[in-house]
Amino acid sequence: MSRITYCPELGETKPEGRLFDTSYSRAGYYAKWTDADNAKALETFKAMRIKPKWVRPFEAAYGPRKGLALWSANISETAHDKLAAAGLVALEVLLD
Repeated sequence: MSRITYCPELGETKPEGRLFDTSYSRAGYYAKWTDADNAKALETFKAMRIKPKWVRPFEAAYGPRKGLALWSANISETAHDKLAAAGLVALEVLLD
């Protein structure tokens, strides 16, 4: 797994083997994962001693995942770095 970033607006897809899609905001990073991976994601947070905030389900409204049940949580930059070092994140980069 060499690549961590992808740009969906350019037609790129999430690199294979990544559990979380992440994006940056002023409040930290938002991590997203599928409903099927929910138990694995929560266990990963627990094992890595990461305390996510605002964990909630939602339904994707657009893109290739439209209509898919997803989960999201806010995580700190340090938590994102831990997940990235373990090869578990794909950072979504959007064009302005």
